[in-house]
Amino acid sequence: MSKIISYIALLALVVIPFLFAFDVISIQSNKTFLLISTVVWFATAPFWMGRKTT
Repeated sequence: MSKIISYIALLALVVIPFLFAFDVISIQSNKTFLLISTVVWFATAPFWMGRKTT
């Protein structure tokens, strides 16, 4: 489950700047969403990265 959440956060980190570039969201919303996505990524990624799946 944490893998899915971290991938969604990573996708948001890529998509959100494009939303700002096309004037869909404001600069403040851009900063807020990027901060939240970054925190979520760093909070969830260590639980599955570097682990072998069996």
